[in-house]
Amino acid sequence: MANKYGAIKTTVRGVVCDSKLEAMHYTYLLSKQRTGHIGVIETHPKWTITFHGKKICNVLLDFKFTDAHTGKTRYVDSKGVDTAISRLKRKLLQAQEGITVEVWTKKKWGLD
Repeated sequence: MANKYGAIKTTVRGVVCDSKLEAMHYTYLLSKQRTGHIGVIETHPKWTITFHGKKICNVLLDFKFTDAHTGKTRYVDSKGVDTAISRLKRKLLQAQEGITVEVWTKKKWGLD
């Protein structure tokens, strides 16, 4: 069943992806992992954003992995529609955890 943006849940190697776009990105990352370009892929890492000890929201990304060439951890979110809420959550994650999130869109993949 599709969500309000038309995204359809898709399963890749036992991992449920929230959209076909996310599934395509996961398949791509698995191929990069097989060739040794990236390390372990964590799917759907989650952080809780707090302010003065009170929970504000959760931030759930699509992927976290280590680039084998640079050793840097990368955080990625697949977005068919990048909403104001998702942009705000990325800013909150940057402010609280110092994490910069890469947004992989349809346009990046030539699908738009």
